[in-house]
Amino acid sequence: MRRLPLLLATLAVALGLARGPAALDRIPGPLPREAAAEAPPVASPDLPAAIPAVVREVLGQGLPPAAPGQALALVRYVIPPGTTLATHVHPGVQIASIASGRLTYTVLLGEVPVTRATGAGTPGPTESIAAGGVTVLGPGDAVVENPGVVHFGRNDGAEPVVILAATLLAADQPPAIVVNDAGTPVTG
Repeated sequence: MRRLPLLLATLAVALGLARGPAALDRIPGPLPREAAAEAPPVASPDLPAAIPAVVREVLGQGLPPAAPGQALALVRYVIPPGTTLATHVHPGVQIASIASGRLTYTVLLGEVPVTRATGAGTPGPTESIAAGGVTVLGPGDAVVENPGVVHFGRNDGAEPVVILAATLLAADQPPAIVVNDAGTPVTG
């Protein structure tokens, strides 16, 4: 599983992703919010300084000709300690691998395959987390989040959780859509 980040980067290069200045999306507290910036991430000025921002950094992205209407991206997420992400879905597929830290991961609707890391650096056993399931993901563990899977993550640890993700999402949608526990989009 230690080879997954290298595999994801190789995939991105092989598919001809455009690489320019890294886009940083800051997600204050637990709710995703798109906000591209060139500067290093900082907490949003409309939030107390005690609530650090979740960072979504696009490492490379492109519009693959073989997937019209879809955007392919390689992304790094950094989730500060004590942060719970909003319940959400993705408008496409996200394959995510934990680079560091431990993420408590909950599936509310749908099913998510989890590949566990092994000490030998090769993929370990695969298990499935069904609706209502909770697991802890550690370094090298990977999940495949398909469209419609309602889920959220929580960093209960003392260090940030860093996630590397390959995404193939609808180009005209945000990378995460906040929903209620039944999967209905939340507005406002």
